[in-house]
Amino acid sequence: AGGATTVDVSVNGGLAGSTTSAALPFVYYTSPNVTLVEPTVGAANGSTSVTLTGQGFRQLEGVRRRGRRLQVGGPTTVRVRLGEDADTDELVPAAIDEDQLVVVTTWGTEGTAPVYVALNGIDFLPFPDQPFTFQGLHAPELRRVQFNDAGTAVVINLSSQATDRGGMVGS
Repeated sequence: AGGATTVDVSVNGGLAGSTTSAALPFVYYTSPNVTLVEPTVGAANGSTSVTLTGQGFRQLEGVRRRGRRLQVGGPTTVRVRLGEDADTDELVPAAIDEDQLVVVTTWGTEGTAPVYVALNGIDFLPFPDQPFTFQGLHAPELRRVQFNDAGTAVVINLSSQATDRGGMVGS
């Protein structure tokens, strides 16, 4: 079980003058567990409703994320990622209860992707025994636009894909 409390923080073993003057919020919880992913296969173009069954998904209900900090009060911080890449879209559950999460996939690269869950929206835990597989190709997604180091050209990064069979058109 988890909860919220406040703690005093010391930078020097609790010596006088090294402890915060005001208690800081601290949130604790046990790791969730994913025991089943249904369906296990979906289209690489996305829009597949996926149910994750397990335990401990609502432990941080009422805790919200602000940057890299958590605050008590607000919408759920639970996020799901399908894939190892940190740039993979973080999916906000469409539905959540203590033993099930439902997410709708965005695009994914063809192949098997490990499932990750973060109750706090920051620390993603892998569940390699419960993967999800993207089938087919997806239309490319714009990931980043930036100038090169010299500032003389625009560099456009699209989502990776083995070929351009995903409907990419250009000149």
